[in-house]
Amino acid sequence: MSTLSACLTGHAPVTRGRGPRQMQRRRPLRLSSRVWWVSCAWLLLALGPFVALPAFADRSAAVSDATRDMASGTTRDMASGTTPYPRDMPLLRLTDAAGKSLVTLTLDDLEALPGREVVGPIPDSGLGASHWYGVSLRTLLARQQLPLPESLHAYALNDYDAIIPASDLTRYDPIVAYRRDGHYLPVDAYGPLIVMYPYDSHPELYTRIYYNRTVWQLDELQLR
Repeated sequence: MSTLSACLTGHAPVTRGRGPRQMQRRRPLRLSSRVWWVSCAWLLLALGPFVALPAFADRSAAVSDATRDMASGTTRDMASGTTPYPRDMPLLRLTDAAGKSLVTLTLDDLEALPGREVVGPIPDSGLGASHWYGVSLRTLLARQQLPLPESLHAYALNDYDAIIPASDLTRYDPIVAYRRDGHYLPVDAYGPLIVMYPYDSHPELYTRIYYNRTVWQLDELQLR
């Protein structure tokens, strides 16, 4: 048995003698065994990189392929405009003070309006600032030929609600965002719509007042 085979199998090599030496009884060679194990360790250590390199290369190639597939998949989704919901699904209702529906808008309706980008974080999420794209509230009302109300009551799918005064529209012009960093918003990622303020352009917005008015999972805007 070779030293390499012995190391791989875990069995010490057998010393084969000739003639009378084969019948001799010897005391255990503790020192020799120890030397043998040390030799094994050094041999495996020396050969380790050559044994591991093919496996590492295969793993690196697999990771590279997966990363490339994810990148190309994201590119395809962006190019095809894939959304996590039907484009003709009603997303936002505008209602009057009595709750009567004035207009219902789909993603196609919102994207047909002039868009605007703002930069800011999602309050209380611990996430950094993102680039949000959507339609400004002022533009949204003007294109529906609706007068600027004293306030907008924003309702969310999770039953949260907040009042947005008209002064916010004239001073900060927050948007109804439907994209975050270029991606549409699924419901489990604060979507499909979110009222987003231009936080990075107006540092004074970083207060609890405006955090509360940043309504995600937006479903309805009631004009009051």
